[in-house]
Amino acid sequence: MAAFDVIRQRNLKKIAAQKDLRISLRGGVDTDSMKADELVEEQIMVALDTQKTLAPLGEDELD
Repeated sequence: MAAFDVIRQRNLKKIAAQKDLRISLRGGVDTDSMKADELVEEQIMVALDTQKTLAPLGEDELD
């Protein structure tokens, strides 16, 4: 467990160091201190379009 604790402490320090940046990127909202029922779930749907094109055959594939 000692290895886990070392990694956990290192990551907690990284999170603490990045807190101000994360808050500014979220428009001033500190989501670390929010409860689960205060969060809003958003779904983004992206329409994709696919097209099939035939690739020209090379000379070695013509035989």
